[in-house]
Amino acid sequence: MRYDRIIGFIKKCYQNVPLYKNIAREMSISEINHITDVPVIGKKELIGRQNECIAPEYCGKYINNELLLMRTSGSTGHYLQIMWDMADIDRSLVGLWLRRAKNYGIFPHSRLVIFFTDALSPDRYRQERNELGISKQMLLPHNIGAACANIVSWDPEWMILQPQTAVLLTEYIKRSGCGVPPSLKYVEFTGEVLDPSVRKDVENIFGCVTANQYGANETGSVAYECPCGNLHVMSGNVYAEIVDEDGVTVADSISGAYDGERAKGAIVVTSLTNKAMPFIRYDIGDKGAILNKKCACGCKFPVMELHGGRRNDFISQKDGGRMSSYLLVKMIDRLNAVTDGAVLQFHFTQRAYDKFKVRLYTEEDKEEIRAVISEIFEEEFPYEAQLEVCFENASMNVGTDGKYAYFTNETA
Repeated sequence: MRYDRIIGFIKKCYQNVPLYKNIAREMSISEINHITDVPVIGKKELIGRQNECIAPEYCGKYINNELLLMRTSGSTGHYLQIMWDMADIDRSLVGLWLRRAKNYGIFPHSRLVIFFTDALSPDRYRQERNELGISKQMLLPHNIGAACANIVSWDPEWMILQPQTAVLLTEYIKRSGCGVPPSLKYVEFTGEVLDPSVRKDVENIFGCVTANQYGANETGSVAYECPCGNLHVMSGNVYAEIVDEDGVTVADSISGAYDGERAKGAIVVTSLTNKAMPFIRYDIGDKGAILNKKCACGCKFPVMELHGGRRNDFISQKDGGRMSSYLLVKMIDRLNAVTDGAVLQFHFTQRAYDKFKVRLYTEEDKEEIRAVISEIFEEEFPYEAQLEVCFENASMNVGTDGKYAYFTNETA
């Protein structure tokens, strides 16, 4: 999208969307000629203000339950309700599908396996047309064999995996000697830092090619890896900036790096397709760079580097085995479903194989929250363990490289 059209979209949001109208009034913003005339905002500034974020023309759809409502994945430890119009979601995926098809021969009709977290549903599997969804509960030691058998039976052409899920699958396959789906030709990683050793294991064990896809529920895809190994900004879906520690924009996805070959800093994105809940200059919580380089793949969109991100620890078991820490995210999802989104942020710590601590940031009745999460933990955790529940009075900063971590394993 041309820069003048991006500015036109931002002006419209600051004139019509309550959140941005309030920001303009609070900061005395009277004229917007450049994107830096409006501030960078983060998730913490938006939590609790979701109703201000809806564009007026979508309020009718919101009232009639015609918008898709989702929360941020929980894998950051922060929760924010996101709203999308289905037509906008489809539009946001066009560029990604074109690149999947061109680079890897993957199409919307290609058979797919994904893994999901759903606190309210007892479903272990969900099948819809060409897609098989598998609950992350099936990654627990007593379930993972059945999950792998179902993957082989479904025989997908591709899978979308978070690196932690990929580790659990490849470890089980190496340990058990079970088969792999013969038609699988492509795996797409998303959601966490991708370690080269994880990629190598997946490629060797499944005999497939892989690519990294970087994005967020708030904005959709931000960057996608080409066969040359470069992450190209999805310029039809987002406008991306790199903002240094002084708050100065040093690169963007139209001009590239302003001075030199690359510019490092916080990744700030403006969604160009989510019109129902616009995200303008949104600090996505990651660090990175935009490079001034041409890619041999022929894609003209800028190349982005990621510097750090979520590295989610595994839960350690007494016998030396490992479990996915997304089990803990599911517990908070269930807690928020029961309490209408009372928990705004959380952090778990494993202190021993059977001792855990959770820190919660909430503005609701703390004793009620304590009772509910304790009951959920007792029901959901696969072996007997203790949970200490603590409360914070403000947002927490836990993690590295500017990225929040929702789980820390102190036994590893």
